[in-house]
Amino acid sequence: DPEDEEAKAAARAAEEERARGEARVRLFESLKAMATEPPPVGVDRMADVGFGEVSWVDEDQPGEAAAQLARIVHTMVQGKEDYKVWAEGVPVVDSQAPGAPADRRHYDRVLSSVPASCLSVPMILHAIVEQTVQTSLP
Repeated sequence: DPEDEEAKAAARAAEEERARGEARVRLFESLKAMATEPPPVGVDRMADVGFGEVSWVDEDQPGEAAAQLARIVHTMVQGKEDYKVWAEGVPVVDSQAPGAPADRRHYDRVLSSVPASCLSVPMILHAIVEQTVQTSLP
């Protein structure tokens, strides 16, 4: 009977959809449990980022949680692969420790002209770069 077959197929499809929904809910619950546990700080920075992102997922949308996690993992893995490709072409230079103390006169002069309350990371980096340029000149 074709109608009976259609009914059986519809029932199978509904059962499969229900099972997929339950699997999504289980995945979301496990992701939620991982997100609420403190991540192993300092062990794997990529995992720390992933844990932080999953903790912002709306618990009423477990499918969105899975999609968000997949995007995060893909982005992190792609970034790691891109870095490996980039790092292959970077030359490594061994340098010896200087025999004499570094010349810091220009660095000290630049920073001494700035009040301590106005010092900032960009200002210090600027002084370091200028000192490096001054030292590198013939």
